[in-house]
Amino acid sequence: MKYTIFMEVANNIAQHLQIKTKKLFEKNQANELVMGRHFLYYICYERGMKLVDIQNYMEKNNHPIAHQTILYGLKMMEQHLNDPDLKKIVDKLSQVNV
Repeated sequence: MKYTIFMEVANNIAQHLQIKTKKLFEKNQANELVMGRHFLYYICYERGMKLVDIQNYMEKNNHPIAHQTILYGLKMMEQHLNDPDLKKIVDKLSQVNV
């Protein structure tokens, strides 16, 4: 069930970035993709997913990451959420229809 939510959030983010969802999980350090993954970590964590679940779901999509990477992404998002425009985007992307 949580994986379905994870993938719907990932699809929302990919649609917002105007990319295919699988691109979000590529080993690519392009700024927009890194920010997209940070959005994904943050939204899923705020929905109550455990870090280990997020880590497993990333691995399930062929993007294994360290626990620390997720924590770093969450920290970055908390810093960026002072921007009201970014906050609106996060709110929009976190809406899922499960």
